[in-house]
Amino acid sequence: MSEIIELELIEDIIEVEIQGDIVFNQLTHSWVDVPAGRDSSGTPGEMSFDDDYLYICVGPNRWARTMLTKGW
Repeated sequence: MSEIIELELIEDIIEVEIQGDIVFNQLTHSWVDVPAGRDSSGTPGEMSFDDDYLYICVGPNRWARTMLTKGW
């Protein structure tokens, strides 16, 4: 399995790009499009993000989100 990780430093901000899946404790996490709502189609372990939130599918068609902190 190959991994592509890119780090870019722009004005003291590090951006990380990960292509593919991330595996934590034998659970596979896949990056998908941002869900339209908390009951949008999804499989546990899918994740997404936008400018304000990190979204995690916590059960079949059940999404949770947490606000991203900016400026720290």
